Amino acid sequence: MKTLLIPLIFIIISCSNGRKKEEILSKNSNLPTSNNIKTDTTTTKKKAIREWTFNNQKIYLFPSEKTDDFYNYGYIKIKNHESGKFIRIAKEDSPYSGFEKIAIKYPYFTIEQAYRERDFTNYEYITFKQEGQSIYLHKYAVNYTSTQDLEEDIPELRIDRKTIGNIEIQNITSDLLYSLRSKNYFVGDSILASANYFNSLKNGKGYPVLKKQNEEYLKKYSLTENNELFLSLEKGVSIKLIKEKQKDKNVVKVNLFTFINNKKTDSIQFYRNIPQSEMGLYNCMSYFNTKTGKIWQIKYFHSNNDKNVNIISYTEKSISSDGSIKSDSIHYLDESLDVKLDELNLYY
Repeated sequence: MKTLLIPLIFIIISCSNGRKKEEILSKNSNLPTSNNIKTDTTTTKKKAIREWTFNNQKIYLFPSEKTDDFYNYGYIKIKNHESGKFIRIAKEDSPYSGFEKIAIKYPYFTIEQAYRERDFTNYEYITFKQEGQSIYLHKYAVNYTSTQDLEEDIPELRIDRKTIGNIEIQNITSDLLYSLRSKNYFVGDSILASANYFNSLKNGKGYPVLKKQNEEYLKKYSLTENNELFLSLEKGVSIKLIKEKQKDKNVVKVNLFTFINNKKTDSIQFYRNIPQSEMGLYNCMSYFNTKTGKIWQIKYFHSNNDKNVNIISYTEKSISSDGSIKSDSIHYLDESLDVKLDELNLYY
C-alpha cells in the first residue's frame, strides 16, 4: 500500500492544477489568445495577448486603452517597432468578429481581421514587409460583403506601396486604414499648379472658373465621411488633412498639418468656404502634389450677387525636410485684402 500512495497523491495534485488552468482559460476565452499570456521581458513589462515567431524575432500583440462599442484595439510590437492601435479585438458581447490571424512568410506578414462598417461586413488583409531596420505597409486589401444583399458583387479594394508610398508600421492606426479605404479623400485640383492658371482668371473670367472649382471642393469635402487623411512623404515627414466639425453645413474648414516622426510640426489652412457679410464669401483652395511636396493655393473674396471676385493671393509653398511649410513663390498678393483676412479672423 505504501508504494501506491505517492503516485496517487501526484494524480490528485495534477488533476487539481488542470482544473485551475481550465478555469483561468475560460475567463479569458473572449481574447484571441494562445494557452498562456506571454510577457516580452526584453522589450516591455506589459503582458502580450499573443505572440508569433517572425524569422529570428517575435511579433507581440498587446491590448491598449482604445475602445469603441464593439472592439478593443490592440497594437503589435517587433523589437523596437511599435504600431499604432489598429487591431480589432472583439469584445465579449460584440455581435461582430474582429482579429482572426497573422500569416507569416518572411520578410512579409499579413494581419487578417473582420469589421462591420454601415451595411457591410468586411474582411481586411494588412500586409507588412521588413526592409533592413524598417517595417513598411506593403499592401492593403479589403473584401466587402453587403448585409442587405449577399449576392451583390462589390469590387474589392487593393492598394500597394506604389499608391500609398512608404508608410512605416508606427504610423498604422485604425484612422489611417479608414482613410486608405475611403473613396472620397481629395488633395485638391491639380489645375492650380498649371503655368497658365492665374492668367485664366483675368479679364473678367475669374468668377465662373473659381465658382466651378469651389463647387467641386465643396462637394468633395462636404460629402466625405472621412474627416482625416494621412499621407506619408519621406524621411519621417507625413501630413494630415483634417476637416473640422462645423454646426453650419455651409462652413467647411480643412487644415493641413505636417508631422515629423508623429510629432506635429506646422500647419496651414487648406480649404475654406466661409460666408462673410462684409466682404462676401471667403474661399481658400489648395492643391497638394504628393510627389513633389508642393502646395499651390489661392485665396479670394467673391459675391454671388454681382459675380465679382477679389483675389487675395496666389502662392506656391513646399514642405521641407524638417516639416516646416515654406513659401517658395508669391505669384500674386493684394496686401490690403490680406490685412482684411486678419481683421476678420479668417487666417485660422
